[in-house]
Amino acid sequence: MLAHPTLDLLHAFGLHGMAKGYQEIAANPEARALDHAEWLGLLLEHEATLRRQKRFETRARAARLRHSASIEDVDYRSHRGLDRALFLKLAVCDWIRSRRNLLITGPVEDRYETGSLLITSQVPVDRWYDFIGIPTLADGAFGRHQAVTSGLTGGGPH
Repeated sequence: MLAHPTLDLLHAFGLHGMAKGYQEIAANPEARALDHAEWLGLLLEHEATLRRQKRFETRARAARLRHSASIEDVDYRSHRGLDRALFLKLAVCDWIRSRRNLLITGPVEDRYETGSLLITSQVPVDRWYDFIGIPTLADGAFGRHQAVTSGLTGGGPH
C-alpha cells in the first residue's frame, strides 16, 4: 500500500494523530510483526493522545494562567512541605469522582486583584469559621472579599 495516499486521507479526515502514528509505526522495523488489529489500536491511541493534548492546550490558553506548571515539574526537594505521595494521589483526581471537596492553600497574594474567586457553600456564612476550623483559611475567604448570601432566603450582601 502506498503511504502518501493513506497519509493524505488521514489528514483530509482530520486524523492528524493517526497520520503521525502511521509514519512512526511504518518507520519501525519491529512493526512488521504486528497484526492489523494491533496496528489499528496503535493508530487510535496516537489519535486519542493528540486530541487530549489539544483539548488541554485549548483549556490552558483559555485559562490565561500566568505560570506554566505541571505535576511532573514539581520540586519536592524545596522547603515547602509538600507531601509527594499525597500530591500524586490528589493528581489522579479520585477525589472528584468521589464527590469530595479539596481546598489547597498557599500564597493567595499572587492572585489578589488579578481575578475573581467564587466559593459556594450550603453552610451559612456565619458558621464558616467554625466549619473551616482554620481561621487563616476563613480570613482568606472573607478578608479582602465581600461575602454575599442568596437573596432567595431573604439575605443580602454581608
